[in-house]
Amino acid sequence: VDDKLSILASGGDIMLEPTIEREGLERLLNMVMTSYPVVIFDASCAPPELKKAAIMMAHKVLLFTTPGLFSLRMARTLMNEIKDVRDISDEGDNKNLVSLILNLRGIQGKQEVGSKEIAEMLDHKIESIIDFQPELFSAFKAQGKKITSDTEGRLISESIIRTLHSTIPGLNNATQEDKKPSESSGIGSILKKLTGKS
Repeated sequence: VDDKLSILASGGDIMLEPTIEREGLERLLNMVMTSYPVVIFDASCAPPELKKAAIMMAHKVLLFTTPGLFSLRMARTLMNEIKDVRDISDEGDNKNLVSLILNLRGIQGKQEVGSKEIAEMLDHKIESIIDFQPELFSAFKAQGKKITSDTEGRLISESIIRTLHSTIPGLNNATQEDKKPSESSGIGSILKKLTGKS
């Protein structure tokens, strides 16, 4: 998006052998966290040990779930495990560590659980909702486009970034000014505020 965004991708890793060890991941995260103000680690396909290591070091955890019962049960289990390993309590300093994001809303039609029921079931507020938009995301992949190249894509990115408002310095002011995102003031505007660019 701009010259202050760096991505360390691991798409070339072998698939049938063990990946990086936990100690190696911790050293890597410690290294980049001293160089970058914000580090986002995608643990969706990581082994359990690496997920746990990242969770132990994280200032914010974004937990994604789909609205199906199986996914919601897994999300509740994982949320409880995170609370245990990080010793989260309603009165503690890390009570807002986990943010719940509902992904692929609408993919299961009448079989999926409503957002209000999900919040009650998981006893957790839903911070952001991403609708099921297969054509939109398929087009991004097929055409090799950035998600921020499209208005709808920018809105999705912005909604996720807003869940990080308590973690990213300076984002509170940005989200207040950009309550109504548009073609000219979406993710780009927020990132400009984060990086100090005008």
